Amino acid sequence: MPVFAKPCHTKIKNIAVKLILSETNDSKMNYQETNNSNSDSDDASKTSESNDWAAEAADKIVASADTLKAKLIAPFKPLAKFIAYLPLIILAITGLVVLVVIGVFRLVDVYLPQATWLAHLIVGSVFSLTGFIIWVKRPRFPN
Repeated sequence: MPVFAKPCHTKIKNIAVKLILSETNDSKMNYQETNNSNSDSDDASKTSESNDWAAEAADKIVASADTLKAKLIAPFKPLAKFIAYLPLIILAITGLVVLVVIGVFRLVDVYLPQATWLAHLIVGSVFSLTGFIIWVKRPRFPN
């Protein structure tokens, strides 16, 4: 198990244990209250009490699920969105770079109409110079 997953696992376990214990204590109290009620009450009141207990249990489960979602899932939502949109961002930036290069090439070609080779030379020189600068600044690893 990775080291970073252990605290999260422990945290989830502690939250789950607390929720289970609180639900168990609440259900015991509700069971005792139901048994202590008057036995001469009609079936309609028993049904409404059991429906209230079921509604309370459902509300407690929903509340605990919302708490777990807020504490465990919500912090990772921005990261998940970033990971999901990252390919789209890379594609858009790549397209933008290609269009800018084409625009610069055509701009140079328009201002120097007799010499298309000069546009190729200028754009090629810019790329070669950029590549040389990146090559010089690369990290060097010892052998």
